[in-house]
Amino acid sequence: MDKYKKFIECWVPGTACNMRCGYCYVSQLRHINMKDVAHFSYSPEHIGKALRKERIGGCAYINVCGTGETLLPKELPEIIRQILMHGHYVNIYTNGTLTQRFDEFCKFPGNLLERLSFAFSFHYLELKRLKMLDVFFANFNKMKSAGCSVVCNMVLDDSYLPYIDEIKQLTKEHLGAYPQISFPKKAHKHGNYTSLCKDDEESLRIGNTFHSPYLDFTEKYYNYDKHLFCYAGAWSFCLNLSTGDISKCYGHSAHQNIFKNINAKIRYSPVGNFCQARACGGGLFLPMGVVPELKTPTYVDVKNRPEANWYTNKYNEFLSQQLWQNNKQYSVLQRLKVNMIHPISSLYYKGINFLRRKFQM
Repeated sequence: MDKYKKFIECWVPGTACNMRCGYCYVSQLRHINMKDVAHFSYSPEHIGKALRKERIGGCAYINVCGTGETLLPKELPEIIRQILMHGHYVNIYTNGTLTQRFDEFCKFPGNLLERLSFAFSFHYLELKRLKMLDVFFANFNKMKSAGCSVVCNMVLDDSYLPYIDEIKQLTKEHLGAYPQISFPKKAHKHGNYTSLCKDDEESLRIGNTFHSPYLDFTEKYYNYDKHLFCYAGAWSFCLNLSTGDISKCYGHSAHQNIFKNINAKIRYSPVGNFCQARACGGGLFLPMGVVPELKTPTYVDVKNRPEANWYTNKYNEFLSQQLWQNNKQYSVLQRLKVNMIHPISSLYYKGINFLRRKFQM
């Protein structure tokens, strides 16, 4: 069994998308150009070598998600191939409509496909408006038949409430199970995440009828106590797949570019007890095990639908592990050192990145 040593959250910065979902936080920003396809500063081969096991510290689960539709950039399939060739496990978030891209992935050899998964976002009303429901279901089952792992997620927006019975019938028939559920959320400047649903109680009641472990998890942990010791930054990091800039997690500034010199040592340092992020995107980092004291469910527990066999045996085995099981935890003195240095270094990199943006350094 491959040991799960690192989690990397990869961001594809292009905002271009072929859908216009009313609850999308990107489309609500009027100054955003929704036709901006991501450009990559480095070749797929270079990116793959930068993320080789020997450099990053072992086998990783790498989640790839775009600001817009992740699969729009033509370079994505080859980038994913190069990463898989270095032995990692990759998941791609997608709206499931770009058939040509899925056809490209189907050409990968079987030993790569078994370490590839797709998280299909079920944007029901847009799929219906675009007459692409059949395309979505066909691509989901195409990748499952190809030997990949698949999951289906749905944001339970208020606009979907009149169509709940239709959604359940269609997904059960074509996907073998209901989608995993989350709510549209707003992050406050000095607070936590709150739901954008008009009636939280009614939305939660309806959400619970999907029996979604992911909904249960996010409702419990999105606003968890951030003063527990967090190993994000040591066991995991966020990566801009276009530039190579990395940060400890969503709420922290970039502190290194790992693409410029692919032989340079990656600087790992955990967040510790004093996270400065306004709230935690707990749905990804926490089930990976970056906060051992929480003893959360695994990612398989919150994402898979066992009755539909969405995850292959190999993928299920890998993501049934958590990072704290395969990485050494810090001593009391090491934690103390982290807690003294982290706030200072966070302010330093925040200032450096502000100056770079201001003066285009």
